[in-house]
Amino acid sequence: MSKPASDSTAPVPTGGKITDLEIKDAHLIFGSAWRNLEAEIGRENLRFPKEIILLGGAPGAGKGTNTAFIAKTRGLTCPPIVMSALLDSPEARRLKDAGNMVGDREVVTLLLHELLKPIYRDGVILDGFPAHACRSSA
Repeated sequence: MSKPASDSTAPVPTGGKITDLEIKDAHLIFGSAWRNLEAEIGRENLRFPKEIILLGGAPGAGKGTNTAFIAKTRGLTCPPIVMSALLDSPEARRLKDAGNMVGDREVVTLLLHELLKPIYRDGVILDGFPAHACRSSA
């Protein structure tokens, strides 16, 4: 039985750590973002919304159009979290301006930080998750 050829594009573990989290393993991506959040804020300070309503679909599919109706029906008074706006935040802009991608780990980290804001405690509509990683167009 022959050994399969190695994939030179796969991340190479160093010291037991994965060096490239863009490998699309949800457990690795979320776990890394979560551990960093716990270290930064402390587990006892992590308070997320009671309800998160995810609206997915292509641009123009009606996510934004239906947000007001859904918010009224569910009794939500906070604005929705629009992923495209989150990707234009100062944190994401710094990454893009440096020529880096706002990858899945960074998107999850930005979202978790946003969800911790007290305004979302009772619930929130999340418009456009998951977002696609992007680079600055400049």
